[in-house]
Amino acid sequence: MKKHKMTILLSVVLIVALIFSVTPMVLSHCEIPCGIYDDAMRLNMMDEHAKTIEKAMNQIKMLRSQNDKNYNQLVRWIMNKDDHADQLSHIVTQYFMKQRIKPAEENEKQEYKSYVHKLTLLHKIMVYSMKCKQTTNLENVAKLKEYLKDFRTAYAQETHTVQQQWWTCSMHPQIRKPESNKCPICGMELVPFEEQDATSGNPEHHKHHEH
Repeated sequence: MKKHKMTILLSVVLIVALIFSVTPMVLSHCEIPCGIYDDAMRLNMMDEHAKTIEKAMNQIKMLRSQNDKNYNQLVRWIMNKDDHADQLSHIVTQYFMKQRIKPAEENEKQEYKSYVHKLTLLHKIMVYSMKCKQTTNLENVAKLKEYLKDFRTAYAQETHTVQQQWWTCSMHPQIRKPESNKCPICGMELVPFEEQDATSGNPEHHKHHEH
């Protein structure tokens, strides 16, 4: 009887896994170069997925230990754990690797080092997402959360740098452009925003007042 129940449980899990494997996932982002991104939301979503995976593992362990097993709830928590691991991996590939991590060339030493570091962390996140699907070992979710935290830190450093790369006009400081170009008002070459003093109009002001 026990063996029969386990066979039914495994059959249900396999059928559900097959359904999910042929159902296209909802995209994390459109891949259209619209310039509309919410990095903080995606990072928080990945943390939430990891916490849900951890809760699912604990529920599976608890349900499995009961004499009178509730197979319905057990299957639901297994599905829930696997689904959140897939969603987390999907954000890694679809959003961050495809659209947000900017490639760097080897001759750009500092940028390339940062690029490789972030890719390494994302790969580790994917590997431990997979391990979380394969097992209910809480050590795997602990490593997953650790690498998510490390990636958040590494990505925040990059985002801070990217946010500084705005360009403005020394004659028209209200102009803000994400790339070097000419001022749409006077036609002058734009200067990096961080070197522009909006009060004095002196582009060298910040160079002499760095702390």
